[in-house]
Amino acid sequence: MMYIAICILVYVYYYLYYYFCILLCVILLVYIIKYLYFWLECKLFEDMLNPFLTKGYLGAEYFCDREEESAKILSAINNGRDLVIYGRRRMGKSALITHVYHKLGKKSLNVWVDLLPTNNMNDLVSYTASAILRSINNDTSIGKKVWDGIKSLRPAMTFDELSGQPTVSFDITKEELRIKTFGELIQVLTNTKKKIVLAFDEFQQIQNYEEKNVEAQLRTMLQTLPNISFIFSGSDQHMLMQMFENKDRPFYSFGQYMRLDRIEPNLYLAFIQSHFKKGKKKISDENIREIIEWCNYRTFNIQMVMNRLYSLDKKNLEIDDIRLVKETILREKDEIYYTIRRLVTPGQWRVIEAFAKEGEIEAPYGKYFMKKYGFTNSSIIRRAVQTCLENNIFYNVYNNEKSYYEIDDIFLRRWIMMI
Repeated sequence: MMYIAICILVYVYYYLYYYFCILLCVILLVYIIKYLYFWLECKLFEDMLNPFLTKGYLGAEYFCDREEESAKILSAINNGRDLVIYGRRRMGKSALITHVYHKLGKKSLNVWVDLLPTNNMNDLVSYTASAILRSINNDTSIGKKVWDGIKSLRPAMTFDELSGQPTVSFDITKEELRIKTFGELIQVLTNTKKKIVLAFDEFQQIQNYEEKNVEAQLRTMLQTLPNISFIFSGSDQHMLMQMFENKDRPFYSFGQYMRLDRIEPNLYLAFIQSHFKKGKKKISDENIREIIEWCNYRTFNIQMVMNRLYSLDKKNLEIDDIRLVKETILREKDEIYYTIRRLVTPGQWRVIEAFAKEGEIEAPYGKYFMKKYGFTNSSIIRRAVQTCLENNIFYNVYNNEKSYYEIDDIFLRRWIMMI
């Protein structure tokens, strides 16, 4: 009887073990199939993806160079230094900050706030709160703490129907309460006891706020926060330098300065060629160099042209393809650029045309420029230049070598030369 019982137990054991092994194999097979499906999906996405992004950030593979600049920013953050980044539009300041945030990962809470649309402290509070909520993970203890802290300020909240991302808005009528609420918002971050990196893009915009003494009040508030590293960036170099280099201004000498210049052409060429080779497409080095120069070394404009070229259903891209892409991009902007032409006076348009032909102008009121383009009155040029600077048609470039004016939008300049 005992022998029979043992045999039954052994049989049951092996029976269960057999089916347990089968179950394990099935589970393992399911995971392998899921992994292969995920891998195949990623591979198909990579094959379909145009590597020359014109918006957003998808990782270091699609980000060209900026290694030295990234290292400087990381060094400043890791050593508790605030940073002032200045550079003209379309050079990739926002993408660079996003790239650095990607490198930082979860070591810090990384917040990026675009101040360009803001007009007052009320907007500053709203945009900053929205950016903070978009940067946190609600499921973590810190995320819940930040969320509760912002909700305690009693803002109005809405959620995007597609992304589910929150948008916060405040309606604070009294000026003194606006700066107080902003202080409370920053205190919410400070209370997390976590390292915070807070980037304010187009920071020069605060000079246009309707409230008085905004700079002084913000300086007093921001200089006493040891666990928050601030990045102040902007495209109006003159205004930023006035804010941070003028001894009479509150933000004088607040942080380390960093100028964001063009990407070295050979590095950009290598980046472009690597992605064309991955996509089994061909384009000559000579044609790439010509595109980079035609775009005046502007990151966004280069990306735009290369994005269009890469999207063509051709393996070998020749000069005719490049010419067609350039013309297509410029013709798509006909309505915008003709509107600019209609909004300025004939005299101002003459100056704009002269700037387009000349490129970089160091002395627009000098005899050489006036004689070359048939101007007889320097005051007409002076008024036109001032108007175009105010409307972001012209840009005044300052660097260690020289100061000069040029048309800010390189596509506008190429369009004027084409028509």
